[in-house]
Amino acid sequence: MNKAYRVSLTETQTTQLQNLIKKGVLSTLCCAHAQILLLSSRGTSDTGISMATGRSIATVERTRKAYVTSGLDKLIKRKKRPGQPAKLDAAAQELMVKFIQERPPSGYARWTGKLVQNKLILLGIVSSISLSTIYRHLRVKKIKLNQRKTWCISKIDEKFVQQGKVVLETYNKAYDSSFPVICFDEKSYELQAHVREPLPVKPGKPAREDNEWKRRGTANIFMFCEPLKGWRHVKITKRRTKKDFAKCMKQLTDWFYPQATKIIVVLDNLNTHTKEAILGFFGPEEGQRICDKIEFIKTPVHGSWLNMAEIELSVLSNQCLARRIPDQKILSKETHIWNRDRNDLAVPIKWTYTVQQLDDLFEKIKQKRLALSTPQN
Repeated sequence: MNKAYRVSLTETQTTQLQNLIKKGVLSTLCCAHAQILLLSSRGTSDTGISMATGRSIATVERTRKAYVTSGLDKLIKRKKRPGQPAKLDAAAQELMVKFIQERPPSGYARWTGKLVQNKLILLGIVSSISLSTIYRHLRVKKIKLNQRKTWCISKIDEKFVQQGKVVLETYNKAYDSSFPVICFDEKSYELQAHVREPLPVKPGKPAREDNEWKRRGTANIFMFCEPLKGWRHVKITKRRTKKDFAKCMKQLTDWFYPQATKIIVVLDNLNTHTKEAILGFFGPEEGQRICDKIEFIKTPVHGSWLNMAEIELSVLSNQCLARRIPDQKILSKETHIWNRDRNDLAVPIKWTYTVQQLDDLFEKIKQKRLALSTPQN
C-alpha cells in the first residue's frame, strides 16, 4: 500500500534521534515522535509502529505528515504551551500565607482548605478557586494545615544562651567519678484502672482495651541519671514537694555517691529545686552538709529540653508507662524492673547538641528579629 507521506531519514538524522532517545532529554510526546520516525524510515508498517510505540495509527500518520511538510525540528523541538494563567500570583500567595498564620475564624480549631477557599473569595482575590489548586500552592510553600507540633517555645536571648552554654560545657567535661554529673527531673503520672478486662492480641487482630477507664489519682516520678556512666534511678512518690526534693538530694549524696567530692546536678527552675528546700527540711547543720556536697547547674528558663533527664523520662514513658497502671505500688514495681534492666545494659545518653549550635540558633533568631524591626520600603 502506497503511503502519501514517506519518511526518509539521513544517517545524521537517524543518529541524532537515537542519541536524543538514549539520553532521555525529550518529552514523552517528542520521544514517541522520534520512535515513529525511526521505525517509519526502516519501512515498518503503520500497524507495526502503532503496536511498538503504543500510539494510534492516526498519530503515526500525522507524525509522518508533519515530518514531510514541516521538517524534523518541529517534531522534536515543540514549544511549551502557555496554559492558563495562575489563579494566585506571587502577591496573592503571600497574602494567603499571611492570613493562614493568623487565628482561624471563630468556631474552628484550625484552618482548612475550605476555610482558605472562602477567605480568598471573601477578600476578592479570586472569584472562584478549587481546593486542589489551594492545596497545590500550600505544598509549594511547605504548609500542612492539619499538622501541629507541641514544642517548648523558649525566649532565646543573651541570658538564655549564657546559661545554656554553662549546661552544655558541663556535659562536655570528661568523666570523673569524684565529680559526677547527674541530671535530675520529675513528671506527674495519672493512675488509671481498667473498667473491663482488655483483650489480648490474636492473629489478624490487635490487642484491644475498652475506652472507658477509672481514674485512681496521680503519682510523681523522680528521675536521676548519670549520662556518661549509663546509670539512672527512678523514685516514685505521692507528691513533688520541697520535702520530697530534699530527700532526693540526701539520697543522692549519702546513698548513691557517698565517695564523691562534689556532685554536679543539672536541673530545671522549678520552685522546689532550691538549697533553701534542703536547709528548711533538714535544718541548718545537716542541710548545709548536703548542700556543700552539691553544685546546682540550672537550665535556662523554659529551656528544660537541655536537661538530659527528660530524655530518660521519655524512654521510660514509651517503654514502661504507655499503659494503664492502677496504683502507686504497681507503678513502683514496674518502674523498678525497667530501671534494673536498663542499668544492667548501662545505656548511656549520646548528647550531640553543642555550644556552636546554640550560638548559631541565637544568631539566626537575631537576624530574624532585625529583619522584622527594619522598616520596608
